Amino acid sequence: MMRKTIAGIAERFIGSYKEIAIEISGRFILLRVLLLPVLIFVYALTFIVILTMVLIVILIVVPVSSVSKTNILGLFGRR
Repeated sequence: MMRKTIAGIAERFIGSYKEIAIEISGRFILLRVLLLPVLIFVYALTFIVILTMVLIVILIVVPVSSVSKTNILGLFGRR
């Protein structure tokens, strides 16, 4: 389920760049051929950076937060 969602987001993300490239290039086929791969590359890099930040939050911050909560509960306990 999550993979399908991420794939859908990536597909829409790349699709929007494709539309922008086609709109910018207008009728010039050469510009369209040159601009489209560059735009897709830039958007892919942007997507990778965003995905990396999300993974950092999920894989590092969430476990540290849950560990610190358990330690606090373990030290002070419930009275």
